[in-house]
Amino acid sequence: MYFCQMMAVLEVINPLLGLVKTGAFPAMIQVAGRNVILFVVFGSLDEMQNKPVVFFVFYLWSTIEIFRYPFYMLACISTEWKMLTWLRYTIWIPLYPLGVIAEGW
Repeated sequence: MYFCQMMAVLEVINPLLGLVKTGAFPAMIQVAGRNVILFVVFGSLDEMQNKPVVFFVFYLWSTIEIFRYPFYMLACISTEWKMLTWLRYTIWIPLYPLGVIAEGW
């Protein structure tokens, strides 16, 4: 998970290069927030690494990305799949608040 999160820095670079049509600032906020949770909270507190909430945080983060990354991939080749577009812009509504709650837990 550490490696994947370190690679997430590309999510900030991609909009700066114009590869995706999203803002760099929101991507930076998301990556920075996840870095704090992963590296500072989960990484430095050994007792957190065995808690079930860590699984839920990673699960929620990953579920969001399952829809977001294919959406961006298809956008790069100028292809739109309406169901995926709808899911990309809808699925975060329940998942982001659940992620915040799990991170806070």
